[in-house]
Amino acid sequence: MKEDHGLEYHKSEIIVGTGGKQCLYNLFASILEVGDEVIIPAPYWVSYPQQVLMCDGKPVFVRTREGKRFRLTPEELKSRLNFNTKAVIINNPSNPTGAAYSARN
Repeated sequence: MKEDHGLEYHKSEIIVGTGGKQCLYNLFASILEVGDEVIIPAPYWVSYPQQVLMCDGKPVFVRTREGKRFRLTPEELKSRLNFNTKAVIINNPSNPTGAAYSARN
């Protein structure tokens, strides 16, 4: 990554896993307790809500719109945040929509 993209990471910033879904499941299993919420922008990858439910969490869906290029807006996120929120899934670029976030937007 350093040679190709000029990016450098410390060992503490790296997770090794069998794939993104497995890493997310491991995260949910580690941090979620009964009633904890995970915000999931919709449309979403099919396994996200089931992983949250398997770990005793509650999926909270936020419908995104094509007119906003399927990106979750700060206002939409803020309206769903509460004391029970433990995680927000930001898949960048998104599967299945292809939506992508940048530092500017």
